[in-house]
Amino acid sequence: KRVRIERTGAAPGPEPGSRTLSLRVSGPSHMGVAAPETRLLAWSFAAAEAPRPPVPRRSPFAPDERLHFAFLTCGSGGGAEPCLWDLTLVVNGSAPLPLAVTGHYPDIADTPELEALSEALPTELRADWHWFSSMVQRVELPVGGAETVAYS
Repeated sequence: KRVRIERTGAAPGPEPGSRTLSLRVSGPSHMGVAAPETRLLAWSFAAAEAPRPPVPRRSPFAPDERLHFAFLTCGSGGGAEPCLWDLTLVVNGSAPLPLAVTGHYPDIADTPELEALSEALPTELRADWHWFSSMVQRVELPVGGAETVAYS
């Protein structure tokens, strides 16, 4: 189980000093992508529409945090095939872009102990037992050059 970040393309952006990056993110059914707000000028799902500026986000718990976060999901989890998202980012500057991708693997747990616990519960409260494993992939993504760059 892993997440993979692949920069599949990089080109000059629409603004002076900006770059347009094509990314493919793959991993489990539940993933998040975070990029610094000061660098992210626009983003979109690739080919879905033209990149748009991110909506400013201010958490009341971390008012000085300046990250843009997108949550991606493609089902309820447990599948053997990774989910794929193609993203387009427009960023400013030529320094590598700090990027973080989180992957969450939901699964159904089934053990004799959990079965015994289920039997002790009223029928209307019985359900599958779920557990999650998570991981974070942090990279400094190069914005220059045109070659494919991948991290997993």
